Amino acid sequence: MNKRILPLAGLLLAAACHNTPKDAYTLTGTLTGIDSGWAQLRYPKTDSTGMVTDSAKIVAGKFTFQGVAAEPMFCYLMVKGGSYPARFFLEPGTTTLTGAVDSLGTAKISGGATETEYQTFKEDSKTFDDREASLDSAYEASQGNKAIIDSVQKAYEVIEKSRESFVNQYIKAHPASFVSAYQMRDRYSYNPDVAPFDSAYSGLDEKVKQSYIGRVLDSMLVTAQKTDVGQPAPDFTLNDTAGKPVRLSDYNKGKVVLVDFWASWCGPCRGENPNVVKAYTTYSPKGFTVLGVSLDDKREPWVKAIGDDKLAWTHVSDLKGWSSSVAALYGIRGIPMNFLLDKDGKIIGKGLRGDALEKKLASVLQ
Repeated sequence: MNKRILPLAGLLLAAACHNTPKDAYTLTGTLTGIDSGWAQLRYPKTDSTGMVTDSAKIVAGKFTFQGVAAEPMFCYLMVKGGSYPARFFLEPGTTTLTGAVDSLGTAKISGGATETEYQTFKEDSKTFDDREASLDSAYEASQGNKAIIDSVQKAYEVIEKSRESFVNQYIKAHPASFVSAYQMRDRYSYNPDVAPFDSAYSGLDEKVKQSYIGRVLDSMLVTAQKTDVGQPAPDFTLNDTAGKPVRLSDYNKGKVVLVDFWASWCGPCRGENPNVVKAYTTYSPKGFTVLGVSLDDKREPWVKAIGDDKLAWTHVSDLKGWSSSVAALYGIRGIPMNFLLDKDGKIIGKGLRGDALEKKLASVLQ
């Protein structure tokens, strides 16, 4: 009788093995500071757009996620009531996370080859993070002091140049790495310099280019090329604060225009507004104006911020926040961000902050 059971058990085991996807992953977690609740895992839909959100019940501080990862995915793990999320690469096989609920961002993670590579990258770039954290503290303590804010901004720029050099060297040395691809996304998300972006993307391994993150990078690059200096500004129409449609190409006729992306909830935007007001006051008599494009999603705080900051130019918004179609059209992934257009609607400058805006206007409107 046993001889009949064993072959059947073997067949069942073989079927179970056969039904397990080759790209299957298991994520197990152990957290202190929480006994029960829910863990939330967010990662990109690699076959389309948007994000997948999965949940797992926490029992006695432990949880498990299971699924399929066709390629390494950069994930975020959050727990209600927890701190900054854990960020890591999830890929086929087993990944373990061990940490405390009040410090998820520093949880110990053990996973596949991509996660191991990511941890090495983070350790090598920690010096930049530490220096920027110090500047964040200085900015928060500035209480709106322009001299301090300008000093902090200049220090940021120095650090970012060093970080940029480090990341570019890393990407060039690791063309088949998903870590390289995601770092490229972060590096070129805000006001990208098209030439090095194009060069870095072209150097990626073909497998990475065909992946989800590779397709994201390709889309970002195309948008960056369309909104680069020397290109005609993409036209759009949005409603102003009174609900009246405003078309950029009409607003731009005969004037130098700053298309200024901002929002009432954006601290750096509000800190930059005095510089824009100063430039507007100085150069509006010479043919300069501003078109404010807000990424607010509620009218009341948007209109209040316009009044509070004394922004005397036209403002438009679709009140869709980061889902704004115009933000997507211009590849906006961080604010404040702006584009300076000449009288013919050609982009002649972008990302002009602080004194850079006035210097550019001085050369254009002599």
